[in-house]
Amino acid sequence: MRSISLSLPAIALRIISLPTALLSLMLAGTVTANTDAQRRYLPDQQAFYLYQAFQARTASERLRIGHIGVISEYQDEAWVVSAVLQGYPGHELGLRRGDRLLSVENEAFHPLWSFNEREDDLARCRTAQNLQLRYARNDTVQEQAIRPVCENLFDSYRSATEHSVNTFITGNKSVSYLQLWALSRNADDRLYFLQLLKGLSNNDALILDLRHAYGYFDWPQVQPFFPGTSRHLDVSSTGDHPSRVIQPAPDSTSATGVLFEKPLVVIANEQTRGGAELLVAQLSRSPRSLTTGQPTAGFIEGIPLIRESTALIYRSQGRIEIDGHRPEISGITVDFEQEYPMDSSRATDPQFEAALNLLLNVL
Repeated sequence: MRSISLSLPAIALRIISLPTALLSLMLAGTVTANTDAQRRYLPDQQAFYLYQAFQARTASERLRIGHIGVISEYQDEAWVVSAVLQGYPGHELGLRRGDRLLSVENEAFHPLWSFNEREDDLARCRTAQNLQLRYARNDTVQEQAIRPVCENLFDSYRSATEHSVNTFITGNKSVSYLQLWALSRNADDRLYFLQLLKGLSNNDALILDLRHAYGYFDWPQVQPFFPGTSRHLDVSSTGDHPSRVIQPAPDSTSATGVLFEKPLVVIANEQTRGGAELLVAQLSRSPRSLTTGQPTAGFIEGIPLIRESTALIYRSQGRIEIDGHRPEISGITVDFEQEYPMDSSRATDPQFEAALNLLLNVL
C-alpha cells in the first residue's frame, strides 16, 4: 500500500557557540531521524559544509573544502563509504559503499582533516597533490594514490548529477538512469534538468536515484511528470518560521515543453533529505511511478541558515503537513523497501537492482 508520511516540523536553523565536548562529534554528513527536536552540525562535519553551500546566497559565499567525492559514516571505529559522487576522485578510483577508509599518508583517515587544514575552526583546502589512501574492501587492504579536489559541495553535487546520466539496454528496452544529487531553484539548473528529462524521455523508462539527494523542492521540477495540478501535494507550513524549502502548489502549471510519460522508479534512502523528500512524495503520486529503497531522513526543512558563530542548529519551531499527514520523524516511506547494508563491500547495488526489476515487471 502506498503511503505518504512526512517529515519534521518547520524549523529555524541557526549557528551558536557550543561546549567543547560537542566539538568532538564527527558525523561527517550522517543525518538520522530526529528524536529530540534538535540537531547540531559542526565544522568537523561534511554536513556543515553541505548545508552552508546550499544556503549561501552567492557563489562566492560557498565554503570550498578538499574532498575526494566520498560520503562516509563512522561505524565500528572506522569511516565507511556510504556513497560516491560520480566523476570525482573516489569514483575514478573505484571506491564503493562498504569500503572502510583506513588512512591517508599513514595518518588515520578523516573525511575533512585528511584533505584540509584547520583555519579559524573551519576547513581550508590543502595544496593539491597526490596522496596515498589505504582502504579495506572486505578482507583485502589496498593502497592507491588519490588527488583531492577543492570545491564547494553545492557545485560538487551538481557536477555529480551531470556525470551520473546513463542509458543501458535490458532485453529489448532502453532504460535511463539519473542520480539527482542536488535540487536547485536556480534558473540555469532548472533548465538543465528539463533538458535532461527531454533527452531521457526518448527511452522506455527511467530510474531516478534520489539517494543522498538534498536541496530545495521546486514545482517546475515535477511539471514534466504532472502537466496539471490535480495530483499536487497539499502542503502547509505553520509556526514562527514559515518554510522556504516548501512553497504552495501553483494554481496552474506553465508549459515547460517537456512531458515525461514513461514508467518511472524512484530510489530513496535514509540520507534523502530536504526538498528531495518532497520530490519523492510528489512523484509517488504518479500512476506511472513506483518507489523503492528505504524511508527518507525526515529532514524536510534544512535551510535557510542564520550564521551567528560556529555550529548549525536545527530546532523545531512549528510543523509541516502534507495531505493532512504529520508523522514527525518517520520521513517519506517507499512502496517496496530494499536494504543496502554497509557491513561489507558489494560489487552490486541491491536497491538499483530492485528498481530495475520493478521496471521490467511493468515494461
